[in-house]
Amino acid sequence: MDYGIASIYMPQSMQSGNSASIVYNVPSGLDSATYNYVIDTPNNKVNIVLGVLRSGKAAGDAYSVTILTNPDTINAAIANGSLVGNPDPGAPIVLLPSSAYSLPATVAVSSGSNQATFWLSVDKDQLKALSGKKAALAVYLTKPSRYQLSSVNSQTIVLIDVDALHL
Repeated sequence: MDYGIASIYMPQSMQSGNSASIVYNVPSGLDSATYNYVIDTPNNKVNIVLGVLRSGKAAGDAYSVTILTNPDTINAAIANGSLVGNPDPGAPIVLLPSSAYSLPATVAVSSGSNQATFWLSVDKDQLKALSGKKAALAVYLTKPSRYQLSSVNSQTIVLIDVDALHL
């Protein structure tokens, strides 16, 4: 029998080590095999790993979700001081400009799978222009074609430590 509630979420919203935080720090990882980003030199991009995952043991039907961003979330967090970067909490945080990145409009998960990966693709030159700062973007899931969204973990705040990427 199937068990659990089939719920769609972003696994990156739980990577901070603090269950109350949805901040996904970039870079993260021990080496090039575990980094949460890939530098695409020919296309002058930094591709940040994001994904969708379905919890519970459901039938494994295909599903899709729409991917959106919310600049208001970042602007409010910057204004009220609730967004703090690690490991340098003093670095200024700015909203990642919409001209600097691309995201897929939707992500499809095939039948028999419970997850899919997608990229937040950021222009290297525009990131370099933000040297000395951290760039933030709120990415969230909406409009699932099947199942339900997690009420807690369907949004991730991507926080890019520009200087730590060594561009």
